[in-house]
Amino acid sequence: MHHTLVAVFDNRTDAQSAYDQLLSSGFGRESVRLPEPSAAAGSATTAEGKG
Repeated sequence: MHHTLVAVFDNRTDAQSAYDQLLSSGFGRESVRLPEPSAAAGSATTAEGKG
């Protein structure tokens, strides 16, 4: 089964922290995305996995 999680953060620092935590908990870099900063407010992190 394939799952997708999307999270929105108030700032880049919090998004980067979540990204780092996902990687350290076993998600591969190919499964976790942290978009480059843009003009849009906030930051988003997406993690995909099977489970």
